[in-house]
Amino acid sequence: MIVLLVLVLFLVVTARKRPFVGEPLFDLEAISLATAIITAYCGLFFLADTSQIGISNSDKSSDVTFALGDNTKRFLLSSIIGVNIIFFLYWLWRVVSEMEALRGFILRSCPTLYLAIFACGDRD
Repeated sequence: MIVLLVLVLFLVVTARKRPFVGEPLFDLEAISLATAIITAYCGLFFLADTSQIGISNSDKSSDVTFALGDNTKRFLLSSIIGVNIIFFLYWLWRVVSEMEALRGFILRSCPTLYLAIFACGDRD
């Protein structure tokens, strides 16, 4: 629970302070924090599930039991996987676009280095 609160705090601070120079970095950080929050929140349900550790409603040592149904488990797992896939695809898109920008910068500033790295020395 503390981890969830810390993540929300960092998301709020990041949204208010905007500590990154470029908008893409801020977006990436905000989405990564939101992904971590959703993953941690859904994961808390799996940790609280007493059916995994063999506690039943008839057990008198525990007043409160919490058991997830199969559909709920599937939904939570799908949410975790889906959010992380979306984040990974967004991250990959940002990395590719930054590599394209770097490639263009190297082409303009140092054509010889560009030929060596991206064109393998081929001048055609």
